[in-house]
Parts: sequence; C-alpha cells; structure tokens
Amino acid sequence: MRKIKCGNLDPEYLTDTQLILDNVNRLGLNTVNVPFQVDVPSPTSNTMSLNKKRYKYSKRIVQKLHNKGIKVILEPFTYISGGEQGETAWNPRNKFVWFKNWTKICRRLVKDVAIPYQVWCFNVASGLGHMEYDKKSGTYPYTRQWHKLFSSIRRLYKGKVIYRTNYWYEDTSRDLKKNNPLWKNADFVAIDTWFELDNNASPSVDDLVADLHSTEVYNRHQNVYREIKDMAIATGKDIFFGGFGCPSLNYGAKFPWDVAISDVYNEDVQANLFQAYEKVFSNADFFLGYSVWTINSEDSYKVIGKKAETIVRNF
Repeated sequence: MRKIKCGNLDPEYLTDTQLILDNVNRLGLNTVNVPFQVDVPSPTSNTMSLNKKRYKYSKRIVQKLHNKGIKVILEPFTYISGGEQGETAWNPRNKFVWFKNWTKICRRLVKDVAIPYQVWCFNVASGLGHMEYDKKSGTYPYTRQWHKLFSSIRRLYKGKVIYRTNYWYEDTSRDLKKNNPLWKNADFVAIDTWFELDNNASPSVDDLVADLHSTEVYNRHQNVYREIKDMAIATGKDIFFGGFGCPSLNYGAKFPWDVAISDVYNEDVQANLFQAYEKVFSNADFFLGYSVWTINSEDSYKVIGKKAETIVRNF
C-alpha cells in the first residue's frame, strides 16, 4: 500500500473549503481525514446525534476532495458536552445500548457519504478506551460488539475500515491495546501518537530521537519505537499515526496533547518533533503513514506557515 500522507481537519474550521484544498496541496498530502461531528450530551450518555450544521460542511468537503481525486478517511468525530471533554472521557452507562446507537450513526454515514463519494477508508471510532477493554479485569467485554459493528459496515461498504486507539504510557494499557481482538476486524492499526517524550522546553531533534527509544517524562523510559513495532508484530497489521501533532510552544514535546501547554511560542519544538519521528519511523516496514493534526485550525497545532511545514511536506 502506498504511504498515507494525511491531514486531520478540526471540525470547528470547516467552512473554508478552498483553504483546506490549498493546504492539502502545500503539504503534498494524498489523503484527508474528514470529521463528521457527533454531539454527545455527557460522558455517560448512551445516545448521540450528528450535528446537522457541521454535517453539511463535512459532506461538502468530502465531495470536493472526491472531485479532486484525493483520498478520504471518514470519521464520526465525538464532541462531548459541546466540546468541553475529549473522546477518551466517554464512558456510557450501558455500553451494549451504546454500540447499537453508534452502529446506526456509522451506517448512516456509510450510506449517505462513504458509498456515494467512494470514500477510501471509514474510521469507526477513535480513542474510546472504555469500550476497548476493562482495565481492572484485564478483559475485553465488548469483542462481540466490535465485531458486529465492523461486520455491519462491511456488509454495505467495500473500502478500508479501521479503528484509532489513543497513545499509552504504562505497561498494562500497552499490552491490553496490543492484544485486543478488535484489531482482527481492522485493515490496519491507527494510533494517536501523543506520546510524552521530553522534559525540556525546546529539545533538539537528536534529543527527541533518543526519547523515542527511551522517554524522559516522569522517568518512564518508554521505548515508543519498540512498543509500536511490537503492536505491528502482534496484530500482523501496518501502523498508521492517525493523530500526529505537536503544539508550536515550549514543552510541546512533553505533553503534545495539550494545545496550551505554554505561553511561549516556539516553532522549533513542533518542527523537531516531526523530524524526529521521521528519522525513527519513516523506513520501518510496518509504518503506513501519518495524519497531521491539524491542517485547517488556527491554534498551536497549525503547521502551515511554520518551520514544520517543510518537514511534513518532505516526510
């Protein structure tokens, strides 16, 4: 499979379709991850609904990308309590009811968007750790429900189907993710790479390359490269960095998931992190590609017009 050079879209910045197309060209991308916002009342809700206003914007973008011959990863994008909480917080009261309701959302997106516009890949969900496994018991209570969800989509749709898991930093989560039976249903493994690498405000490329083999933060000494490679071996699947970014701020490589980690602007942190990942992973036979977070927002993750732009374009 050709390496995926993808960009994620922030669902709050979907109105300027031409800007998105221009940024795809500037970064030399061959794929775009298009979110369809799914509104969730609270972190314990079993119910959800597609956001009608942003649905129109997302569908228009898919249509434009299709017309330009650019591949699309379509994602139902979780938006909890008006965006106040991330998808990892979602812990429905009744997960069996949740799976039924979520399947309806996915099937509608497949029927109304993925099939008509020949979408390349459908991402069934992202970062729903409470549905992936039960950490206390070390078991997978929802294996059958995941299989039914994937099967329901595949009966309608002939493209790629995946799930995207969040990063990890301790052994229990690492092993539970690596050995999860749900990967048997997926065409490849997608990971959000918010790994916490370095304690310094502005680490060098060499620092970050070393960190990817032994992280500094909290003295964890996590070997990110080895653990991702082990996941590829355990699952027999290629690895895709489905959420790949770093704020252009001091300490961005310490907690890359924090868009406001510092008040000090620093393009070098962002650029050096992308370059370090490129050095460590680009030639790995299990590495399928990446999706930059994000290519349409105006926050600290933005890469357009910064030092990271050239690195992403040449990655």
